[in-house]
Amino acid sequence: MLACFASYGCQHPSLTTGQLPQPGIPLTCAEFEAHINMRDRIETLRAIAKAFSNGCHDTVITYGTQAQTEYR
Repeated sequence: MLACFASYGCQHPSLTTGQLPQPGIPLTCAEFEAHINMRDRIETLRAIAKAFSNGCHDTVITYGTQAQTEYR
């Protein structure tokens, strides 16, 4: 599942203004969590994938599990 998140996030263009910044601008794990909006499934998966690629594994486990449960 995590590999799916990571590959999905790598295949799509950067998020627009008001969301996660352009690639190359580092974020802390807390900043990734602040950008996760569980009401928007696609953006949630993108944010989780970006958190994973930046090593925020606790964030990925927490929100990945929540997304998996809610989106079934």
